[in-house]
Amino acid sequence: MIIGTRFRRLGSSIERSTSRFLIGRAFATTVGILLGLPVYDTQCGAKIFRNDIIDEVFSDEFTSSWLFDVELFFRITQKHGKKAALKMILEHPLSNWYEVKGSKLKFYNFIIMPFELLKIVVKYRRKI
Repeated sequence: MIIGTRFRRLGSSIERSTSRFLIGRAFATTVGILLGLPVYDTQCGAKIFRNDIIDEVFSDEFTSSWLFDVELFFRITQKHGKKAALKMILEHPLSNWYEVKGSKLKFYNFIIMPFELLKIVVKYRRKI
């Protein structure tokens, strides 16, 4: 799996609001600690999958509609283990990313996300 990373660096054009960046960093850091993987950007929408893992990660219904990205990491880690997941998942810094105004996330979503994350952790932690 290759995932895009919205990492600002020289030569890139990554435009995100400071608040979204900080919330995203806190969230990704939390997920990385829970997974035991050094993932930088769990919520970036840019993802590419090898054919042989598509059924593996998309065959079951997702626990959370907003955090399905996180659940993908847990599914791969559960199925293959942390060492293999480190080799199977590649983060690639994007050259361009422009935040679209009027996000679909509302304040309520930020309140329930920790509970949604907890449901995912409980479901997969027993098996990792």
